[in-house]
Amino acid sequence: TNQQPPIYYTKEDVKKYRPFEMQNALSRYLSTKFMDVDRLKSVFKDYCIGSVDDAVIFWQIDEKGQIHRGKVMWYQENGHRLKLQRPDGSEYGKVQMMWKYLKHDRDREPEMCYFGQHLITRYPDKPIGIVESEKTALVMSYLYPDFIWLATLSLNNFQSYRLDFLKNSNRRIMVFPDADGTAQWMEKTAAISDLTGLKMCANLFAYVFGDGKQDVADIVFEG
Repeated sequence: TNQQPPIYYTKEDVKKYRPFEMQNALSRYLSTKFMDVDRLKSVFKDYCIGSVDDAVIFWQIDEKGQIHRGKVMWYQENGHRLKLQRPDGSEYGKVQMMWKYLKHDRDREPEMCYFGQHLITRYPDKPIGIVESEKTALVMSYLYPDFIWLATLSLNNFQSYRLDFLKNSNRRIMVFPDADGTAQWMEKTAAISDLTGLKMCANLFAYVFGDGKQDVADIVFEG
């Protein structure tokens, strides 16, 4: 059977939620940490941050400007993920996808891409920093604007085929894993030989401050 082509979200879908970038707990938290709100809003604009139901919308937009997915994530006022409890007592972060809010065919949604991927076209000369979470990408983008910050969205999404869009880009690419992903990402970095600019920045701070679970953004705020 012929597989039907994926249906991308539209720019109008993104614009509908864009004016509300500060109307979620994560945005409010970051605005208490970073005093230059105009600069923070500029970061949010770059990443097309929106809000719905007091949650932040992280759009996944590729280097061609195609909008793959929208991930809706809830945070607490302290900047940490809002956790829900399963019947067995284990916890998971509250997350939803934008097809729940828009008339969108879930079955024809494209595969995920990295958060911030569209920025490599907008800023052709900037080196690239790769982190795990979208929140970390926002924090690092505010603190270190000379880099483009991409988020892999999860520990296991740091894969060579997902980095194909950076092949032959001749950019310096630096990798900043969370504490619990250092060994895995170090191994992957060594294996990705076709991206000659790829360099590992092992998260040494985590060994001093952390419980082995900290992400880069936590270390920035707590360290």
